[in-house]
Amino acid sequence: MKPHFYDVDDLWDAGQITKYLVPLRRANTNFQITCYAIPAKLGPVHLLRQAFPWITFAQHGWEHTPFECTAWRKDRAKDYIYRARKMGYSNLFKPPNWRYDDELVQAALELDVPLALHIDDPIKVNGLKVLNRYEGVTWAHTHIVKNPATDFIADHLLFQPDYLVKVEEFLSPWEMLNGRR
Repeated sequence: MKPHFYDVDDLWDAGQITKYLVPLRRANTNFQITCYAIPAKLGPVHLLRQAFPWITFAQHGWEHTPFECTAWRKDRAKDYIYRARKMGYSNLFKPPNWRYDDELVQAALELDVPLALHIDDPIKVNGLKVLNRYEGVTWAHTHIVKNPATDFIADHLLFQPDYLVKVEEFLSPWEMLNGRR
């Protein structure tokens, strides 16, 4: 079986962890997941990181408005990234709705922040680290909250305990970025 990389978008409330993610961890104690969280809504994650070390809390915009990252200038993007780091978020950024521009890319380059981008995004910028889909890995991506336009964790087949008990290896975003697959 291929190694698995799991991620969810739109974490905004700590209660979502116990409701949706803890049962998955119970199904397989090796389970790891990257949660793209909304700092302006979830707030600091220092204590959550201690309570749930199997979760990577990554930044998903700031307020999660549809085009917020395209409105940011480089300095504002850097400010939001710095603020999220102080709040305990990992050094990984995913723009809401996959929308970003050169200003965010420049901020990410200057701060050495990997960007999580869409599978179909062909961006190639010298020095920019990009977390994208990789061959040889089963990538399970969905949303933690119900959204009529997208998946929902409870509806996604790869997020079911019956499936998870069979998975032997989970990868972290750092393993993916460093070529372990």
